[in-house]
Amino acid sequence: MGQSVMIIDLSKIPDGWFLDSLAHNHTRIVCRGDRHTPLHWVAELQHITGGKLQVAISDNPQGAIDIAIEFALIWDLDHK
Repeated sequence: MGQSVMIIDLSKIPDGWFLDSLAHNHTRIVCRGDRHTPLHWVAELQHITGGKLQVAISDNPQGAIDIAIEFALIWDLDHK
């Protein structure tokens, strides 16, 4: 069986932020008969001063990172 390679672009992460976590969530959640099929990728960007964690979810890793980047940029604009 061949191995797959994942290439993601981190070059757009704004100054002052870093990728804290990129995780693949494959666990199906069933609670009281209510089924939740989670989206697959969770990205977390953290500000270097702490606190300002931005979390995004998407069906692919690059999408999750891109959304988290948008959240970080919005946070930066709101806190200038």
